[in-house]
Amino acid sequence: MKARNLELAILTAVARVRNDEWLPCSLGDLRNRLREVALDAGNASINSIAEAAISLNQEGHLLLGKREAGVRRLPFDLQKQFDEGYVSNFFGRGSFELKLTHQGRKYLEESEPTAPLAEPVDTKIPARANTQVVNPGQRSQAAATAAKGTQGQLVKATILNVLIASPSDVSTERDVVESAIHEWNANHHAETGIILLPVRWENHSYPKSGDRPQAILNKQIVDSGHLLIAIFGNRLGTPTGIAPSGTIEEIEEFRKSGRYIALYFSGAPIPRDSDRDQLHVLEQYKKQRQKDTLYSTFDTADELRRLVTQHLPKIVPEVYEGIRVGLAGTPRQTPSFLFVFGVPLGDNDSAEWLMMLRHYGPNPAYNCAITFYDDDRKNIEHEWLARHPNSPYPPPGLAGESQTRIHVAEASPEGPTGNFKWYPLDPNRQHYTVSISCRDGVFEEKLEVTRVDGILRSSITIQRGQQWIKNNPHLSPLVFRYEDPEFVRTPLTIQMPKERKGKVVHPGWKPLHTFEVPVAIVDPNGNVQIVSGIKLPDGSAQTDFGSWNLLTKHLGDDTQ
Repeated sequence: MKARNLELAILTAVARVRNDEWLPCSLGDLRNRLREVALDAGNASINSIAEAAISLNQEGHLLLGKREAGVRRLPFDLQKQFDEGYVSNFFGRGSFELKLTHQGRKYLEESEPTAPLAEPVDTKIPARANTQVVNPGQRSQAAATAAKGTQGQLVKATILNVLIASPSDVSTERDVVESAIHEWNANHHAETGIILLPVRWENHSYPKSGDRPQAILNKQIVDSGHLLIAIFGNRLGTPTGIAPSGTIEEIEEFRKSGRYIALYFSGAPIPRDSDRDQLHVLEQYKKQRQKDTLYSTFDTADELRRLVTQHLPKIVPEVYEGIRVGLAGTPRQTPSFLFVFGVPLGDNDSAEWLMMLRHYGPNPAYNCAITFYDDDRKNIEHEWLARHPNSPYPPPGLAGESQTRIHVAEASPEGPTGNFKWYPLDPNRQHYTVSISCRDGVFEEKLEVTRVDGILRSSITIQRGQQWIKNNPHLSPLVFRYEDPEFVRTPLTIQMPKERKGKVVHPGWKPLHTFEVPVAIVDPNGNVQIVSGIKLPDGSAQTDFGSWNLLTKHLGDDTQ
């Protein structure tokens, strides 16, 4: 919910008491009153409500007070709001009081025509009204009801199953992780449409025979999980016949399928009566995971709760994005646009490059405005301006042409889309940013090229624009990414090279010449051709040339 709407909801709730009277309440009471005004306001996080109340107090629209020893009312001290614990003590311990000022009442009356607060509960997400819960793991169109509005309207939600995995020695820690999950739901489900369901073998498994116990558990609770939170104390667990422990087998099931895993290891002092063999195998497993996993450590159950509470807002969007393709059986919409990918012209070591407009997506790309920036040249200009703060612009020709603009009215997936020539400062280390605006949206591309051990390696990333990111904070903006495994990132150029690097070559076809890919040539008819295969001395053909295969295939035909 927008901060302004939440502030108006608070003013409306306070205005419903008699004029010039204080409203005593706790945060829980205030949330209930806010739900009577607007469901989304009542579902706002505790921190958001407190911040909105403080903002209204700063603006003179609302008075805040707290009674000392139940008698004297002390006003909220704006000078102390940044002191550690002051805000949490004011709002979190006992009750506090609110009172609408004359200025606040006037502000509320002026705002009502443009921002009605008594809105239907489905105004926030109209597409979800009168629908049902979708569980992406089961691809079900009708799973359960997520939430019921005050007027009997249903709100659609996506359920993500969070498997809590651990050996038997961390029962308290399992409880605090479940508590942190419930807290995430209370603070975030209204704005994201996502509900996390904590899954524990104690609550979600049931008796069955005919297989290994852990294999049965895998079918009952592991296979349907979307996120696994694993906790280790001083034990690794009991071997299952396949893995060193049930927890490890569950982790490996998630790893094999590429699902998200969050690992937490205890760093608390080890009790004297701990099983030394278990400690040894646990330490060995921890060392193994250091090679491929970033895990967290905790000393107390309270610290674990804090860590999980801190990490979930970052983890959940990534998990959701990973399964978004299957939500409600609806494929992700793949945009269509143009991007830039370059290749040396005439020879692999050429000083001249051909920057080609490549089509992405299943449909024609319309009305594409493309601005191509040479980041190395732009950085040289920036460095000059930093050394000359009184000059508004760098001198003309300081680094040569640093950008170019292109407009394409329409480009189909099959047809040619155009190209332009570019002279990189150093063909062996190039950095470009491309701003792309087409009918299907705004995108930003990062293209880098590095010559490693004589071979050109590339990296390309394309993501949505900043406005899309702002409007979709819980979704990944990434559209496409490819990075050669041997690619090495290099710093931007800070000064003009003393001499131009790369050879000056003829861009046309050269008979009896062995081309090293990647390379583009101009054929006798004046058309650009990409050399995608060369004949080797033994008569065989080389057709695979790493990341440069992007030059010879179309991207985005299907949902990525």
